[in-house]
Amino acid sequence: MAEYDVLFLWHEESQTWTAENDEIPFCIGSETLEKLMKRVKGVAIETLEINVPLSPKASSIAETVCQPSSANSPIVGCSTS
Repeated sequence: MAEYDVLFLWHEESQTWTAENDEIPFCIGSETLEKLMKRVKGVAIETLEINVPLSPKASSIAETVCQPSSANSPIVGCSTS
């Protein structure tokens, strides 16, 4: 299972959340954190399937889980399996 750190940031001026990751890579936004976390899961899976060569046994990503690293941290760890 691979793990990726995703940076979630709140932008006061535009009243939106953004999420970014340089390893996968992506940068997306949404008006709520809950919606953004759902979008991150979909974007991470799609981007990994396109950009990361997978072995035949791992040709599909079954699950993506996003959990905060800590209560005060804007970094969220996402795992794919």
